[in-house]
Amino acid sequence: MLPKDWAPSEHLVVFFHATCRGICPLIIRNLIQIEPSFSEFHGLKIFSISINPKEDTVPVLQNYRKTYQIKNPNWSLFIRKIFFLFDKDKYLHGIYRAKGTGDVQRLIDDLKN
Repeated sequence: MLPKDWAPSEHLVVFFHATCRGICPLIIRNLIQIEPSFSEFHGLKIFSISINPKEDTVPVLQNYRKTYQIKNPNWSLFIRKIFFLFDKDKYLHGIYRAKGTGDVQRLIDDLKN
């Protein structure tokens, strides 16, 4: 099951590494620079998903939000604990939580269909 925030609006998903010293700061600065123009897209949700859950803990993400002054209430920061399944046409088919076995079984079922 998708989070409540996922429907029925557009979603921008950005993968990042909060403690990255390379391109990640450039990516976030670019997003912050264009973020005011997102206001014309009233339902747009932004999901920044960390690809480094070992280092990017909840306190690190909270500090990241403060450092980059991310104030948009529709912009969420997550630690990657999910799987994404894209179909053969490269459309997102499903999102599955990595914890527990319920979503893992759903992933297997979706792969069979």
